[in-house]
Amino acid sequence: RELRVKYEAQVAAEARRKQDDEQDAKRRAVDRFEERDRGATRQSEVAHSRSLEEKVGSKISTESTEEGKNTLKRTSYWLSEYQPEYDDSETNLLRAGPPPERPPSPMSGDPLRLKDLIALELTREEEGGKGKVLCAVSGKAITTQRAIVIKKTGKVMLYDMYEKLA
Repeated sequence: RELRVKYEAQVAAEARRKQDDEQDAKRRAVDRFEERDRGATRQSEVAHSRSLEEKVGSKISTESTEEGKNTLKRTSYWLSEYQPEYDDSETNLLRAGPPPERPPSPMSGDPLRLKDLIALELTREEEGGKGKVLCAVSGKAITTQRAIVIKKTGKVMLYDMYEKLA
């Protein structure tokens, strides 16, 4: 019985040790990742600032160091120190109010009324309501051409046919 208790204690200790080792390994991996990430940023800062100093020193330039840094800031948008600042006032301007209860008319801009809508009688190429819509006068398929609706009958016809007949 004592051996069993010792064995169970040993198994529990090994399980705790294994769990601690796994947590340490995860923590070390995260630390290594963060260090590499910070190191890459530092290296890019150093490389960019060094190249700017070399360019400013090697050429006779009319632009000052400050102008050079502004140019670097504009062209090196991926660096963390050159990221634009978040401004909450811009997002408040972009937020629109709730959508209108009735959509506006494309012609007048006034809200659409049910009595303004027209029931269309569409004739299609195929039976069963599938296929392209056909012109009521010429029988040609209406794809991307301009079309009009005769308000009284609800028929759809090509604008070219309307001009020929008018």
